[in-house]
Amino acid sequence: MEKKLGFTLLETLISVLLFSFIAVMMSGVFGTFLKNYIEARIMLQGVDGTQFAMNLMAKTIRTGEVKYTVGSNTLFLYDRAQKKCMEYIYVPASSKMQVDISTTSNEGSVDRCTFASMGGAQDITQSNMITNASFIVVPSTPSSMGIVTLALTVSSPGQRTSPVQVQMTVSLRNNTMY
Repeated sequence: MEKKLGFTLLETLISVLLFSFIAVMMSGVFGTFLKNYIEARIMLQGVDGTQFAMNLMAKTIRTGEVKYTVGSNTLFLYDRAQKKCMEYIYVPASSKMQVDISTTSNEGSVDRCTFASMGGAQDITQSNMITNASFIVVPSTPSSMGIVTLALTVSSPGQRTSPVQVQMTVSLRNNTMY
């Protein structure tokens, strides 16, 4: 009698079970990788938008005179290049940074600006991912240049990793130069 070559039913079932187990494990690994990739892309977009806003702020702060009240979400400044009063505002309700530019030219100093007459704030961040903002201001004196440190915390809704803090320090020009 000839022996028939092939697999038994038990061997086939075991191999199908092993293949299914490996396929389920691989799909779980791939799903986790995909979730992490999507979360990283969202965070990268938030950080890019935040850096754009900070660069925009730095450009005007560098040529301006700054006024800041400790504990406030607002940075007031007089931009000497544009001869305009401006305020940068962190709005916790919308998780965005905004800029409000005075429609009138108040020449000279940030102390002459009337911020109550501002025309309406514009968003300078695209996403609503900023969860905190802080400003540290060291004003200029006749003998030294001041600095402004901006720190914005970026976090997406449902984020599983820790928030990202983006920080920038801007040197102020000396007041006696103008």
